[in-house]
Amino acid sequence: IATGRAERNPAPDLKGALPPYRRDKHMAAVTTPDRIGELMRSIDGYNGSMVVRCALMLSPYVFVRPGELRMATWDEIDFENALWTIPAERMKVRQPHLVPLSKQAVSILQEIYPLTSREKYVFPGERDRGRPMSDNAVRSALRRLGWSNDEMTPHGFRAMASTALDNLGFDPKLIERQLAHEEPNKVKAAYKREVWRMYLSERTVMMQA
Repeated sequence: IATGRAERNPAPDLKGALPPYRRDKHMAAVTTPDRIGELMRSIDGYNGSMVVRCALMLSPYVFVRPGELRMATWDEIDFENALWTIPAERMKVRQPHLVPLSKQAVSILQEIYPLTSREKYVFPGERDRGRPMSDNAVRSALRRLGWSNDEMTPHGFRAMASTALDNLGFDPKLIERQLAHEEPNKVKAAYKREVWRMYLSERTVMMQA
């Protein structure tokens, strides 16, 4: 219409013809301190396979997306600097992601190192060691511990961490950066090509907290 190539906008004629596409599927999560404590005690008592146990134990300390966790490779883990660098091709925002590793997270990785360090993946599959563990492994472990899909999901560790860190008073921009959420302002993002490196020292303190 603005350029004179159409006399009217036909889009309103289609209103209601197609259901809206929703990306924001609710992922159940526990967020209150007492329930978080209950969940952490449950996880500590998990007695399944060592690979799944360590993946489950690590989840609250790194709160990455489930696919990013299960596809972690040993060459991404820097024990000396206590840092996990996830490459851009595995990230939703197509930028590398730095995950400062708390002392607890390092301890969990050191626990599984003797078992899987000869493999490519930190958490290899049970049947095929050349592939990452099943995308349902952590979810099944939560079910085995008695946490229903309406109570807690693997993705829910992100909401759990976000809420807990907010309650501890950490700056929202640090939390958002650690969650690797996309910068909503595209113009601003264009000038922050190294956004994945931002606030690393502050995030390191936050992750230990």
